Amino acid sequence: MAELQVPWRVTLGNHDDRAAFLHAFPALADEHGFIQNVTNLGDHCVILLDSLQNGDVARNLCSTRLQWLEGQLRRAQDKAVLLFLHHPPMPIGLPSLDEVRLAPGAADALHQCCLRYGNVRHIAAGHVHRPASGNWRGITFTTVRGTNHQSALRFVPGFDISQETPQYAIFWVTAQGHIVHFNDVPVS
Repeated sequence: MAELQVPWRVTLGNHDDRAAFLHAFPALADEHGFIQNVTNLGDHCVILLDSLQNGDVARNLCSTRLQWLEGQLRRAQDKAVLLFLHHPPMPIGLPSLDEVRLAPGAADALHQCCLRYGNVRHIAAGHVHRPASGNWRGITFTTVRGTNHQSALRFVPGFDISQETPQYAIFWVTAQGHIVHFNDVPVS
């Protein structure tokens, strides 16, 4: 990763082990041992928020992480914030995936925190292995397919894996705002 010529950041997924992650990336821990960080890009601020709850496929944000986020949003009041976390706080309309999103109480607390400062312009999440975008309570969002398996587009209960190609997203930040590009990775 040190050879990459573009800026990159990493954060935890629900299958990650925080201790192993910190062993590989010791400098990425915040003062509480969570994998969270902030990068300022001109008039934008990129915040990575750790939503891992060890041993739980689903998710949570403890008061420590929410207080950390609140402090970062306060410091970035003059910037447009792009917030990244693994577990989407919003439902995306697919029952099996909505069951494992950020816990509803944590999602409500996250939204209230974002509203207090009004500077969160976009939320990006993984976890669902499904591309979706929209508006959640006034904040635009994006989810992306995974680099592993993909979740089928299934609007009724039950989960299926699809044979779609892996995907990643590139966030292009400009003086006018931000653009999200999606790139499929061919698999032989």
